Amino acid sequence: MSEQDVSTAPAIDVASLSPQQLAARIANGLGELQRVPRGQIARVVRILGAPAALAFYEQAQAIEAAGGEMLPDGSRGRTVGGIFFRLVRKSVPRKVRLQIFPGPRGKQPAATDQGEPPAPAPGNGASGIAQHSAT
Repeated sequence: MSEQDVSTAPAIDVASLSPQQLAARIANGLGELQRVPRGQIARVVRILGAPAALAFYEQAQAIEAAGGEMLPDGSRGRTVGGIFFRLVRKSVPRKVRLQIFPGPRGKQPAATDQGEPPAPAPGNGASGIAQHSAT
């Protein structure tokens, strides 16, 4: 594999983008066109911050460039968007995961279709949410 093949995804310059613009760029780069996954990506950017969201994006692209992943049942390859979401789900604490992916897995409530984060729990200010990192 040549060095050109390693990364076919366009680089994203976070410094010049708003969180909404970054979320849209990540969603486009992952091939996510549906409202629900785009909303989830917007929440990843908003809750985890731009550097963490971009790190997950770059890691997903690298895995895809290296041959990708199969679904657990082996029926087909996981999409690059699916790789991104798997990385996020396995890397963040449950409490944060539920903020990004509210509702039962695979079934999103209608309110999340707009990409709005859930309201903070009583006693929790929203100011600390963006300080979570993917480490």
